[in-house]
Amino acid sequence: MARLRILVDNRAVTPGVRPEWGLSILLERDDGGLVLWDAGLSGETLCYNASVLGLLDELRSLEAVFISHLHRDHYGGLSCVAHYAPGTPVYMPPGPGHVAAWARRLGLAPIVVEKPLRAAGVAATRALPSGIGLMERALAYRSRGGLIVLLGCSHPGADRLLDEALRETGEEKAVLLVGGVHGAPPSVVDHLAGKAERMALIHCSGSAAEYAKRRYPRKTLESGAGSVLLA
Repeated sequence: MARLRILVDNRAVTPGVRPEWGLSILLERDDGGLVLWDAGLSGETLCYNASVLGLLDELRSLEAVFISHLHRDHYGGLSCVAHYAPGTPVYMPPGPGHVAAWARRLGLAPIVVEKPLRAAGVAATRALPSGIGLMERALAYRSRGGLIVLLGCSHPGADRLLDEALRETGEEKAVLLVGGVHGAPPSVVDHLAGKAERMALIHCSGSAAEYAKRRYPRKTLESGAGSVLLA
């Protein structure tokens, strides 16, 4: 069974864990391999929360980091990753060149790629353009329990990113969808609910998360920094 640990989120649900505007999720595959999805806003908070949750050894064992898009609240914590896991590959979509250069100076191994890719036992969708001038992707992992899809902020549209992940993996539905949907309208949340058995809409989801709780209470999970989700 795969395990997701939310290391950074706007909201903390575990005593001692710090909330911070940003997102970082540690994915433990069925075979025990570890991948980080986004790195939050700051290395200080990522390292602090990982320490409180007893996950520093997991950071040392990372196989790869995948960055959804190049907003600082999704990559700023790479300084923590560099401290505990120098040389780790960091897959990121095209964007401001200083981000990859900064990651390289930290001692990481940034890899800028726009196309779909498979690495470290997971699948990343192609990077989709958005109205804010940044490209963004989703991450998918087929666990023994079914497909897990991770989102960042979903600037290109959460429905588009989920559909891209399903298309890339050949699946019809996800058993678990986790991440930010940037205040998506009800029609988009309805689309997500139709293609995901469970949803944890966190980080920048705002009114979309509130709508999901009201409209789909059995599908919607209360989550935040410190949460552990299994699939």
